Amino acid sequence: MDFSGTTLAQKVKKILLIHPGAIGDVVLLTPMLTLIRERFPHAKITVLCRTYTKDLLQNHPNVDGVILDEMYAQNLHGIKHIWKLAKELRAHEFDIVIHVFTDFRFTFASFLAGIPIRIGDGLKIPAHIFLTHKVPVRLINLTKHTVEMNVDLLAPLGITPKDIPSLTLVSDANAVRKMEQLLRQKGLPQNKPLVAIHLGTGGNNRAWHPSSFKKLVEILIHEKDMNIVLAGDKREILAEEEIVRQPIPRVISFVNKITLQELVALIQLADIFICGDTGPLHIGAALHKNIVGIYPSKFQKPSRWAPWKAPHILLHHPWSCPLVCIPWKCKESYCLDSIPPKEAAEAVTELISGRGIRTDKDANIERWRNSITVMVVRNDKQDIADANRLMRMLQTNGFHVVSLNAKSPKHILRVMIENDTGIIHTLPGVSPLKFRLLAHLASSLRWIQTPPMVFVDLGKPIQDFDTLLENYRTAFADRGQFS
Repeated sequence: MDFSGTTLAQKVKKILLIHPGAIGDVVLLTPMLTLIRERFPHAKITVLCRTYTKDLLQNHPNVDGVILDEMYAQNLHGIKHIWKLAKELRAHEFDIVIHVFTDFRFTFASFLAGIPIRIGDGLKIPAHIFLTHKVPVRLINLTKHTVEMNVDLLAPLGITPKDIPSLTLVSDANAVRKMEQLLRQKGLPQNKPLVAIHLGTGGNNRAWHPSSFKKLVEILIHEKDMNIVLAGDKREILAEEEIVRQPIPRVISFVNKITLQELVALIQLADIFICGDTGPLHIGAALHKNIVGIYPSKFQKPSRWAPWKAPHILLHHPWSCPLVCIPWKCKESYCLDSIPPKEAAEAVTELISGRGIRTDKDANIERWRNSITVMVVRNDKQDIADANRLMRMLQTNGFHVVSLNAKSPKHILRVMIENDTGIIHTLPGVSPLKFRLLAHLASSLRWIQTPPMVFVDLGKPIQDFDTLLENYRTAFADRGQFS
């Protein structure tokens, strides 16, 4: 069905988006809502989400209704639960469903509900068999942010924007008033910058050391003259206790004491928001706050999860750890130790001064260089000058680069894992086949999360950095799911 015509677009009355994910997942789909509203201004837009994320969509200008998930949140399986959801969806008479989260149970339910247009990730097997429009979402493309991957799902509706909008949230006015009152009651100096610090992280990353947070708090108070508010849920209680075991003047803790709406309000009131790789970071981006993002492990890539269209500085040194990265099992502290509190404090100063990452172009490059190590490979007979020129071009622009000859597979794998390699740039005369096989071996054995993209340099001179990046971007986009 072609949705490019105005008349047909006006016939669409009800659209459903499905994402029963966590806080960040819901916030990151809000640009989709903006684009759908622009394309279908008269349609009713409904979101299926978890109970604990529904408050994020309260008062949202582009959300007309919410359906609460039971199946995913409670890990329910079986036809009876799928049929129950199908009957509920059928009663709404949706014209279109977009599976931002493509799961077999939900695609089957939307099929049983008779929704005419069913869009989702065509690479999710077997969930894709119930889709009418299959969009390949290639998670191996390290150049794409989650927001961009989400918006790709709108292409069957004729929505292919050149410029993707910002994240959007509307804070609750009552929650803002309550937080303003609580801050006044705590007696913080009114003329000092307010720094909100969320102590937690998402399940696929690691939380920074409580001792590092404590040292950062001390620097911000005594050297930067700022007020501090701590936040987090019950998982951060132990970290909070270590930080404020002895009361610290000008530090307030709301850990496990405020609702999600109140957390949104707190972030809105802050001048700076410091946060790990977790959902509240994206709340800060939606409120266009100055954000210091702490991403310790190399498992999660800022290229996919960095703040979207908000001023920020990322703290991420993935090459600091030589180990295979499994964050939820790891007991070592290489990645945590690689981010010193002083670096985080200086990032705060940069943002307060109006610096940091503030344009889309800078944000793209920042995400790349914090996520993608480039391995430059030459053979023994090759002039080292070409490799050195390429490495200088990348290093001058902040990329982490390693160089090696086409040596033994064991050596290549070790360098690949230690440096969290994202691109293997083979210079002319180097056969790429061995590197493709080793990249997929490392990925299939979970030694590295995403198989590096092997870029075959055909010897055409690359004169500038922008052209080099565009070549890399094109190579990622053209890459097959298993190539």
